[in-house]
Amino acid sequence: MVLTKYKWAEILCPDPRPLPRSSHSLNVVNGVGYVTGGEHEPRVPIGSAVWTIDVTSGKWRELETKGADVPPRNAHAASVVGSCIYLFGGRQGIAMGEGSLATCTNWTRLQATWSEVAMAGQVPEARSYHCMTSIGTTLYVFGGCTLSGRLNDLHSFDTDAGVWKRCRPLTSSGDAAGRGWWRSGGSCTSWGVSWGTSSGMVSGLLYGADGVLLFGGNGEDNTRLNDTHLLQVTQ
Repeated sequence: MVLTKYKWAEILCPDPRPLPRSSHSLNVVNGVGYVTGGEHEPRVPIGSAVWTIDVTSGKWRELETKGADVPPRNAHAASVVGSCIYLFGGRQGIAMGEGSLATCTNWTRLQATWSEVAMAGQVPEARSYHCMTSIGTTLYVFGGCTLSGRLNDLHSFDTDAGVWKRCRPLTSSGDAAGRGWWRSGGSCTSWGVSWGTSSGMVSGLLYGADGVLLFGGNGEDNTRLNDTHLLQVTQ
């Protein structure tokens, strides 16, 4: 048996750097990390500035962005398609479900430009603390929190056509329960596994087959979950 060893190493970053935060998003495009959104004071959105980090030097930089006005938000979901970072949902209010968003915005790395994404089809309801990941040019959104409770619905968004679709997976072992407070980011790549920093949701394209792996989260009665589900995606 070959044992793989991993080691954490803190990157000592000089100022300037982003405010301490949680409920933000971190995505990697072409080896560069991008951070936006989140909360510094509990449940109060920080803003929509985009920060990037050079992992080698540990230097953060706030980018000058153009384009659409992006509402400050936290508890949103973000994922990468090509050189674009897509943001969906999140919330602007203090109470759970208050000020929840159902908009989709993308940030283009090459032009440093925000753009509102035109959406058609079965657009998901406004939510926060949900998860989104990508396989190819399709985004997948699962779960999250609304005023009515935690969700276990699954939606796909074709970024080429701009169309949402409600997915109803076939199952033989039971659907995943509603949940929130978990995160996934990044994109799935062929013949490997790729995922962002996780607090309950891990996603990846599993060796040779498209799939999204779901683990844990915060259940309807505020119980931390440790169930595992695999969503297999076929055309």
